[in-house]
Amino acid sequence: MNRPMDPRHDDLTPEDGRVANSLEQTARQIELTPQFQAALEVRLKNAYGRKEAAAMPLKRIVPAIVGSMALIVLAILLYWAFRALAPKPIPGTGGTSTPTPPTIPSPTILPTPIPVKAPVYPWRGTSLTLAAPLPETPAEAKVYLLNQYQPATQAEAQALAARFGIQSETYLASGDIPSDAGFIFTDGKQMLTVHSNFYWDYSADIIKNYNNMASPPNPAATGIISEFLKSHGFSFLYKIEQNKLRGGYDVRPISPDGFPLQYDYFGGPVMNISLDENGQVLAVQASLMDYSQTPVGAFGILSAQEALQRLLDDSVQAGKMEGMSSVSGPTQEWKRSYPVNQTITIYGGGSKPGAVHTDRCVPGHGRPRRTGSIEGTGQTT
Repeated sequence: MNRPMDPRHDDLTPEDGRVANSLEQTARQIELTPQFQAALEVRLKNAYGRKEAAAMPLKRIVPAIVGSMALIVLAILLYWAFRALAPKPIPGTGGTSTPTPPTIPSPTILPTPIPVKAPVYPWRGTSLTLAAPLPETPAEAKVYLLNQYQPATQAEAQALAARFGIQSETYLASGDIPSDAGFIFTDGKQMLTVHSNFYWDYSADIIKNYNNMASPPNPAATGIISEFLKSHGFSFLYKIEQNKLRGGYDVRPISPDGFPLQYDYFGGPVMNISLDENGQVLAVQASLMDYSQTPVGAFGILSAQEALQRLLDDSVQAGKMEGMSSVSGPTQEWKRSYPVNQTITIYGGGSKPGAVHTDRCVPGHGRPRRTGSIEGTGQTT
């Protein structure tokens, strides 16, 4: 049976009030034994030693003592109850409660991978081991035909110079073959040599490019080169790769079927771009491909595994190209600079291309190239 709540416990929660009522009822039911009452009476007489104490009826003392003991028991029980229910404080946190620790899942133990031993191939008295897995290759490739080479006209060369912002006279340049004349444009800092719209060389700084022996690698090269090509009107699709053998970065055009194009391995790159130490384009060597966009056919190609087997088979005499290169370290060189307005004497050979007259702009014609030795003094500027 539930007893009514004591009005004194209105400030407690219903659950705490019921606990307090139960504790008080328990304290009221405590009965003192006759032996305890007799001993208590003797102690009181000895403590006070007064007639009032001796004459005090035990019936008036016992209820007061019982009530005091009941309150003491109630206080102890309440303290114990609230202490058991309260969350445990964290030391050094100002009494905040202990957070519930998160459930940590059991770690998943993965099996130790078994290393795969790379195959070893015997070859010419030694052993070859692949440093990387052989790549996947398509089963066939389309073949495109190059168009007939056409030398550049003076108007085409001047238009290309204008794309690089070079304002200069037009000078005649000798070609790789006697009948292949080209054109030179320079403003004293930049220089452009044009043989055709697909075959030309550009230098953003003649002196710096001449003294530059190697293009330093640049992690932002792809973005720099892409922005340079876009700003100068080159919109063909391409792929950029670092050329560790020649230096700089190769720009390889993409064929209509999505493959990067290149010449033979020992041939020159389609386009090679060098950067200076500041991450600016320093030089461009272009030998672009002018080819028909319609393939003449699709032909099967060897897989990488088949090509490797042919490479290792010395009985096969055709279909292989071999070469070697030896890197002896960076080229040793010295450079000397002079203060401005200092007189210097120069000895050596040189040449001066002749200017092309506007009334004679046929490739292969123009003022002859002047060559000879140079000896003299001059002022540095």
